[in-house]
Amino acid sequence: MKRRILFLIAWLSGVGVACSAVPGVVEWSDGRKQEGALSLTPGKDIRLFEVKTQASIRLEDVSEIVMTPEKEEMREGFTFAEPGQAKQEKNGEIYPVRYLKAKVTLRDGKVLEGHLYTTVLYIENAEKNEKVVLLAKLTGKVGQKIEDVAYPSRIQLHPSTTAATSSCRIDLGLPALQGIESIVVFSIPDLTLLDAASVNGQVWTIPFGDPSRILYAIQIGSTVRVAWPENRHAESEIAVKASLASKEMEDFYDARELLACFYEPDEGNVYSLVLMRRTIQTHSFSKDKQPWTLAVLRWKYDTEEKKTTLLNRVQLVTGRKDATQAVPTIIPDAALLARVKATAKGGTP
Repeated sequence: MKRRILFLIAWLSGVGVACSAVPGVVEWSDGRKQEGALSLTPGKDIRLFEVKTQASIRLEDVSEIVMTPEKEEMREGFTFAEPGQAKQEKNGEIYPVRYLKAKVTLRDGKVLEGHLYTTVLYIENAEKNEKVVLLAKLTGKVGQKIEDVAYPSRIQLHPSTTAATSSCRIDLGLPALQGIESIVVFSIPDLTLLDAASVNGQVWTIPFGDPSRILYAIQIGSTVRVAWPENRHAESEIAVKASLASKEMEDFYDARELLACFYEPDEGNVYSLVLMRRTIQTHSFSKDKQPWTLAVLRWKYDTEEKKTTLLNRVQLVTGRKDATQAVPTIIPDAALLARVKATAKGGTP
């Protein structure tokens, strides 16, 4: 009897370790964030499938999970022409499909890459309990576009233990940059908006540890300067221009001007700085007001087809102008990138 009790206690202890909650943050591709205690289904580990092997990983051993698009496509549905027959007919219903790959960083620094098939995360906080499912394949609804299908792009575990070494500073204390009215900071590849805190309006602290993945925009009077790399790529830029002019981009804004573009070949991502305007009358605004927005759009570039697929976007500045006004002057500025520095433990850059 004692042996059974001891075995039961040991078994329950093992289950408790396997499903113990870990503080964390889930960031979505559309900018949403969920914070709380993260856990898996009791008795389950994370199973990462690689090319020929699979790894079983305890949640408490994970520092970060990053999900990135591996392939996106628009598909057309079909029906069977006759019951019991193998012949199929397309039905004209178009829907998006996105395939995701996962990069898992462990707390000891080891990095694993592969695919997660139906990994369920539970998030518990003071307000509510939620469930997030990590999938290798996402299928949207009929009529949706690729960018409409949001996915959890980054899961950060144990954020409190890494906060001291996971921040950056943006130092804009230069005479030419005095009078900053607003700042918008975001990270790539997922265009996630980041909090920016400042006590003097010149130096901002960003809770993000990699300065090379931070971009931002500042507004000074009628000028907006955007920290923007100079690595242009002619072929992908042509593809972006074609996509901006296509019917698939038709939305509230009827005029789109490509201001700058850069390409990251390792990930296949193209980032474009676009000024979008509504030039035709709308019932939402008076006749003499024209809404506009400055946004960054991220695209997946197909090097074989030389085509781009829109993944997501982030708005930097919005406004309305009348016939006598001009939109702000937009300046892509590579020099602003050097103003971002990693902050070492203790708060010094």
